[in-house]
Amino acid sequence: MKKSPETRLREARETGQPWHVIGSILREWSATGVRGMDVWQLATEATELSELMLRRYISALDRLAEIETSHALPPASLLPPTFGPAELAIRLYSRDPVAGLKALRALKQRKITLRDLRMELRKSEGHAYEGNRARERTVLVASCSEAITIQARKFFGRGTVSQRRPSIQYFQTIGFEFRNSQGFIVGGADLYVGSPLYGPNPFNTIAQSVLMATYLPAFYLFLGPELQMSDAEHAVRVLEVLQAHSVGIVLLPEEGGTVVVRRAKPARKQDRTKDYLSILEHLSIERARTVTGEP
Repeated sequence: MKKSPETRLREARETGQPWHVIGSILREWSATGVRGMDVWQLATEATELSELMLRRYISALDRLAEIETSHALPPASLLPPTFGPAELAIRLYSRDPVAGLKALRALKQRKITLRDLRMELRKSEGHAYEGNRARERTVLVASCSEAITIQARKFFGRGTVSQRRPSIQYFQTIGFEFRNSQGFIVGGADLYVGSPLYGPNPFNTIAQSVLMATYLPAFYLFLGPELQMSDAEHAVRVLEVLQAHSVGIVLLPEEGGTVVVRRAKPARKQDRTKDYLSILEHLSIERARTVTGEP
């Protein structure tokens, strides 16, 4: 019996298939145009990925197919194994076809890194690169957020919802909180990414994360795809010095998936969730703007 597209998508996600496998299944499914069926909603539920991310998968597949055709290359000959670098290489191609094609081929052979691609983009875009950094930040954080959502469900069970923590004065700005199906806070996390977006030392605010961890039942540091295992090991050493033994660390490699470097070990401590909510109420940046009258 032939499996439904929804089942194929779910199995592809659960077995860790590359982004282009998921994109190909969805592109085929959406092209059927079954009346009365919300393909995107079903695909989102099956993959636990946002509709925006799924649409980006298909857009990248379409663009890669165009590039292959224009260079008389066999279908799928330029499919990179990871999505983030693929998007950057496609963008590089739009600016410099020679450099972009070279990057796509190198990605296929795993001979170029995300950091290398960013450097190539900087060369090709010149001053325009600075203006694109905000867009890169949005794309990077969105990609990491998808992985954090999936990992949160693995740590805290199905039904766990991951959401961005409101920006709080004096604390790490890219934060998350996890709530169970009853709406209770079960943990939190901070996301760290590497240069060039956030400077040479991505762990400048790690002490802020350690402080935040004291207010939540469990806490993780997620390290973005520009950081390596050596960075994760460095973070572990810093946490040991700070005696933050209960804080976990998860690496988000550029090839996809997650690597749990250290699981959070909730210490027996007083429930300080109310204190956390008080911090959100009194120190949120939105509230500060309201009080000061800033736009």
